[in-house]
Amino acid sequence: MEDKIEVTKNEDTGRWDLCIGNYRISSDSYQWVLFEIKKKQESEGVYFNTLGYFSSMRSVFYALREHKLSKIEITSIDQLLNSLKKETDQLNVCADMLEKQLKEM
Repeated sequence: MEDKIEVTKNEDTGRWDLCIGNYRISSDSYQWVLFEIKKKQESEGVYFNTLGYFSSMRSVFYALREHKLSKIEITSIDQLLNSLKKETDQLNVCADMLEKQLKEM
């Protein structure tokens, strides 16, 4: 399943949030923040699990790729390489889609 990409304006901060599948990337004046969007167990809604703080968008994308890979059971080097290529390709597609959406805004 490909990750859906969505760009929304955060009304609290006035900044733009980037959602890729079940992940959200936000920023403030100093850093980028990567969150995993999780469903609440006891009630409807979602919460944001902070995965890390980063100095650049590139490092956020690397961390996102590594986090997604950590959830896959790897049984061989070939499977790891194939999964790495797949995740990298998906993030490249998301980056291209983001660039297109930003040009249209």
